[in-house]
Amino acid sequence: MERSPPYKTTNLTREQIKALASNFPLDILAEVLAEKLGASPSPTPQTNRQWYNTDPAYERLGLNSPEQLRRLKRRGLFRPGVDYRIVGSEFQFHITNCLARLAELPEKRRIFKNQPRSRRGKPSTT
Repeated sequence: MERSPPYKTTNLTREQIKALASNFPLDILAEVLAEKLGASPSPTPQTNRQWYNTDPAYERLGLNSPEQLRRLKRRGLFRPGVDYRIVGSEFQFHITNCLARLAELPEKRRIFKNQPRSRRGKPSTT
């Protein structure tokens, strides 16, 4: 007995296809697209990297823009040295720690305001 495919073979609109595709992990979509285009998918290296600059970090945290991530940091949601750090002139965010902070209930979050300059990446002189 022949099995039917697990999906309907109907004509889908572009919007419906995009909506379906948004539900799948990006690595799977990349693999399927590479197969369709005839390219060999490059293996994605598994890395233990946790600290990312603002632009790649906001996407990994599921935020809408880099400015939204900056606003959350300015409002004191993230802890200096734990959730973010300053490297050179760039802020870097620890993805796992930031995701944990974003998942906390708002009433249980401790807000970190008015961090002294020495606490924001520069060694204390006292």
